[in-house]
Amino acid sequence: MVMALFFITALALTATIIVWVSTSEKRVSFNQYAHTRAFYSSDAGSESALNWLYINSQIPVPIDGNVVKRDADYEEIHYDSKFKVDVEVKPAASGSWTNHAPGYESGSETQAIQVNYIINSDGASAADSEARIEVMAARIYIVSGTY
Repeated sequence: MVMALFFITALALTATIIVWVSTSEKRVSFNQYAHTRAFYSSDAGSESALNWLYINSQIPVPIDGNVVKRDADYEEIHYDSKFKVDVEVKPAASGSWTNHAPGYESGSETQAIQVNYIINSDGASAADSEARIEVMAARIYIVSGTY
């Protein structure tokens, strides 16, 4: 009788441990899923901002300090994934946010300006999971002459 009671207790303890491990794995798996979705949402936001810079043919003028584009609200990608983006100009050491592009100095026929940008993209997903990506990009704008 004592042996049977010991055996039942051991089985109950083993079952409890198995249930605890499986629920823990499920939580870890969901957290990994949510973080991955937030990361890729943030990456989609940075790609969206790079596309916005690529499409603009005019030099964007800062609207708030150094910010040239700011998403006030999250843009929804999927029912549980969204992003928002800030695009800032990165001032040069001189304090100006535009400088002559390399190879297009003042003596050449074509004049171009290089603008350096910092893109901050915030992604969000299920269970309040968030990720942030910062991308640095440069764009050369032709201001006179031919390309």
